[in-house]
Amino acid sequence: MLIWGKKCRQGGQSCAPPPLWGACCWPIGRLAIPGQSLAGPRDWRQDSGCCRVAGLILRSLAEGVPLPSVRRIALIGCLTLCTAAGLADLSAVEMQQPQVAEVIVQGAERLHPDRVRARLATRAGAPLDRTQLADDVRAIHEMRAFTGIRTEVQPLPDGRVRVIFVVNELPYVGNVSITGVPYFTRRSLRTEVRTRRGQHLDPQILERDRRRLLDALQRRRFLHATVTPQTQVDPDSGIANVVFVIDRREKVQVARVLFDGMPPGAHPFFIQGRLTNRPGTPFDEEMLEWDSGAVAQYLNDQGFLDAKVTRVRHEFFDAVESWEERYRHGPQLIPEGKTNNRVVITYFVDPGPRYRLRSVRFLHDPELATESELRSAFTMSDGDIFRRQAVDAGSEAARRVVANRGHARARIEEERIIDPESNQVDLTLRLLEGSVYHIGRVDPDGNTVTRDQVIRRAISLRPGDLYNQDAHERSRTQIVRTGIFRNEPPRPVTIDTLFDPQRPDEVDLRVRVAEDDTGRFTFQVGWSSAVGIVGQVSYEERNFDFVGALIDRQHWRGGQQTLGASVSWSQDRTSASARFLNPRVLDSNYYLSLGFRRTDDASFDWDEVRLVPTATIGRYFFDRDLLLSLGYSYTHLKTRRFDLDAPNDALLRANGRFHENSLILRQIYDARDNPAFPTSGLRVSLEQSMHGEWGLSASNPYYELTGTFSAHIPLFESELGGVTFLEFRQRGSMLEGMGSDGYVPFYARYRGGGPGPRHRGWNANTQGPRRENIVGLTARAGGTREVLSTLELNVPVQGTNRGLRAVFFADFGHIWDDYRAADDQPVTALQNRASQLFPTFATQIGDNTGSTWEDARSPRLSDFSLAVGGGIRLPAFLPIALDLAYVIDPKPGQSSTVFHFSISGGF
Repeated sequence: MLIWGKKCRQGGQSCAPPPLWGACCWPIGRLAIPGQSLAGPRDWRQDSGCCRVAGLILRSLAEGVPLPSVRRIALIGCLTLCTAAGLADLSAVEMQQPQVAEVIVQGAERLHPDRVRARLATRAGAPLDRTQLADDVRAIHEMRAFTGIRTEVQPLPDGRVRVIFVVNELPYVGNVSITGVPYFTRRSLRTEVRTRRGQHLDPQILERDRRRLLDALQRRRFLHATVTPQTQVDPDSGIANVVFVIDRREKVQVARVLFDGMPPGAHPFFIQGRLTNRPGTPFDEEMLEWDSGAVAQYLNDQGFLDAKVTRVRHEFFDAVESWEERYRHGPQLIPEGKTNNRVVITYFVDPGPRYRLRSVRFLHDPELATESELRSAFTMSDGDIFRRQAVDAGSEAARRVVANRGHARARIEEERIIDPESNQVDLTLRLLEGSVYHIGRVDPDGNTVTRDQVIRRAISLRPGDLYNQDAHERSRTQIVRTGIFRNEPPRPVTIDTLFDPQRPDEVDLRVRVAEDDTGRFTFQVGWSSAVGIVGQVSYEERNFDFVGALIDRQHWRGGQQTLGASVSWSQDRTSASARFLNPRVLDSNYYLSLGFRRTDDASFDWDEVRLVPTATIGRYFFDRDLLLSLGYSYTHLKTRRFDLDAPNDALLRANGRFHENSLILRQIYDARDNPAFPTSGLRVSLEQSMHGEWGLSASNPYYELTGTFSAHIPLFESELGGVTFLEFRQRGSMLEGMGSDGYVPFYARYRGGGPGPRHRGWNANTQGPRRENIVGLTARAGGTREVLSTLELNVPVQGTNRGLRAVFFADFGHIWDDYRAADDQPVTALQNRASQLFPTFATQIGDNTGSTWEDARSPRLSDFSLAVGGGIRLPAFLPIALDLAYVIDPKPGQSSTVFHFSISGGF
């Protein structure tokens, strides 16, 4: 049997088995493959009667015929005799083969022949075995160093033979390079190449490398790229240099996505957001099937339950370049077939009918919730379009009715009964409530610096409380709104529910957080065309712990308090400020803020020095959404060096000292997701400030009322968590004098313009009413009323909320006053004062005797200023804002383009 296995695997006829062995193999072969013989010609079957008997017995066994023990003994004897005879016959045959005198390797020039002979089975002094010659050829081929391998057997006079292996040795690889691509692309493509320096140049490996490079380029959306390997062999050294010449052509981009058969009520804009092959993205043909499923799924979610995509067609076009003459007047895509760098994808849709909700019923425990409670929570009405989003929202609302009553594991199973004739759906919701749970442990995880109490005080659920799903979600929102934890991939803020089998009636809450970079030290120097060189040095820590700093200097962080100081300077303005804020005094809902600011400002028509210390206390209500606060500030103001174009009242009070004692009452409703980097939610505030009166002294008492509203509307979210959102801001302010004459001082009036959130269509402090003063020059009088509306689109360029962001904005606003000339102070007094200050202009001032300002009129729509533009933001590590505004219909004294550079690190 061993001989049969050795010989017959070479194919029978070519192995030339001996007759006796072939006769033994014949019946065994007949049993293995009925009707066929595995070895030898047919006449072998007549050379051994013993083997023929053994074959008949084996066939009987194969057919299931039982054999007596005598026949089995006969079978074993016959097989033993046949095997012994075959071995003897084979030895005789092998002795008849000629002996190998020598083995020669011809053609190995750089690789020593002994290295080849070491792999060969054919040896000098051994009988010639032609089967081994074939194995030796394969062994040489596996060395990957030779091509054109063949064998020659030359007989010698003494009866022996000489075996010659003729080979063509491949050259060595000296260098491998890639051309036609940029440096970083070339580095990444080198990992695809298996041809290495110092190896033999194998054409098969070279071809596989070419295909791998081509596949890598196509994965990068260079669908028309070509790769050409070029080899240069040095005839003296036999070393080859390999160069892969790459022509990437142009990336194939999706130009348009069209839909054929799209039903009313389905919007292609929302479908394209789900596609991999969206307009402007690289084309990926392998994802067309996936995108077809996304199109069908969108239609299913819109109530077209039978919708399907019957066919997808993609056509290649050439994009007309912007420098071509036909770009202005002709089509942007042409089917010339020169570059084929654009593709138009068309989805052929069969939407089918649109289904509506006919009825909904609940299968539940009536003791937990009534049918009416669940039905009212399920927001869809009978007859509504069967939209997936509405069904999921209604099901979740119904589940929360039970989940808010302690059933932390409550879930809903949905069952649909679709009526294709009426195109209606009967919905059955099976409510599986599970057990009632109370809160067990609350364990923060991931806060290496922040105290556990900071997290626990933001959680609405306490140990022992009945589990409530809404309180669970509110707790997560409050933790995010602390502003000291990250809330984006790979580790957003989560509150996991854990069920311990040893405490079957309790659920544990594990709060997983990742601490943000709350400390920031900045030193910045910049230049702006409006204010020249600007600089800032600031430090801020948003997770300061005052009590911990008093107890141990090593524990000065972790209390969610804010401590900061800032110094900024420019050509016209220098300021220094400090601030301390504690949003949770003694872990309560009380709020405390202390601050100080000194400003030396020459950007007005006078120079001023302003010192303002402030203190504010407040309290939070409604889960910290509402803040009511009362603040006090004292302002000491010194003015000097007035310009000739200053307002009349400023000229009258030149080189003066002023003071204000102010009370500020604020009401702030803040429902934004993150006060530090908001991307959703709204904020509404109302502020009333009384400067003087009511027992408070002030040089010129007045009253100020300011209302602001801002809303962040999220649009898209990237894979890295960056949110593209739309922000709308509205601010309105007014000033009223509290004295008998209703006078509002010049230093308090509104002068708008500057970086956001001010009107970016004006330079700093240039927006507002202008009138001719007593000197005869146009003065920036300032206003007592201001309205500003801002619409801003915020896009995360780097995919995260903390990276580089692009901003597109529109500012629309106006500043005016209710000035009446009859209420102004006598012009003669102004003239006398101006003559003393500016004797050079005394004659001109005398010529303006009797000149008065015109009464202010109500604002008109044409008075409002509109500016649009864009900019960039670096909110995380560099608090810099760059904006360029284009003014629509500039007003007198207003530039058509305004550039703003601002550092937002101050307080």
